[in-house]
Amino acid sequence: MFERLYLKSVKARIEERRKFIRVILGPRQVGKNTMVTQLLSQLSIPNLYESADAISATNSARLMQVWESARLRMKASVESSVGTHLINSSISERYNLYYLRDGNYEVVFVLEKGDKAIGLDVKSGTKAEDIDVIIFLEKFHPEKILLVVARGIPYNDFLWINPK
Repeated sequence: MFERLYLKSVKARIEERRKFIRVILGPRQVGKNTMVTQLLSQLSIPNLYESADAISATNSARLMQVWESARLRMKASVESSVGTHLINSSISERYNLYYLRDGNYEVVFVLEKGDKAIGLDVKSGTKAEDIDVIIFLEKFHPEKILLVVARGIPYNDFLWINPK
């Protein structure tokens, strides 16, 4: 298959440290779908590929449905990779790691070493105020709570932190 002209350029942008949603736009029948298919076969990152060929530009309900689906899939992927990072670190740094759930409320992870506890919550949006965190604070009085959110600790930066 012919490698599309912009493939290397788009791949370099996607591999940048800061992650953004990427939208590929252009005239019909120029190879956008082919390029994206080639690109995704070369990368091992979570992704959601959705072609807008079948979506009317005026169908905002369908666009919102695709957006929400992508957001939920990314949230699950982020929480999973944060959990994996914490599990690996808990072994080398010798701290206990728990997943806390209290009824319908959750603080995704609790790190405990000695008599100190830290809550860590992963949010897919930008809103850090959350009833889960408030309930956790009232019940357990942790030393601190870390929020991994779009406007808190950036997800990519968090994965480079050694949570000692």
